[in-house]
Amino acid sequence: IKVRGEKKTDGAPLYLVKSSDGNIKKVDNIDSISPNDIKTMNVYKGNKGEQFKEYGNTTNGVILIELK
Repeated sequence: IKVRGEKKTDGAPLYLVKSSDGNIKKVDNIDSISPNDIKTMNVYKGNKGEQFKEYGNTTNGVILIELK
């Protein structure tokens, strides 16, 4: 499906996990992350998410999960 000349996405955000040593990696499934391991969760929308473009498509926002 095309919307204004752009391919429509499934609406899923880009999920990233930042480990305690500062490394960031893309994850497809956050179900394996224990809530007890989460330090913070941040949502980046619009232009603020563009800083994470190197990890994937940021069109639908970015959820960054920082681990303890």
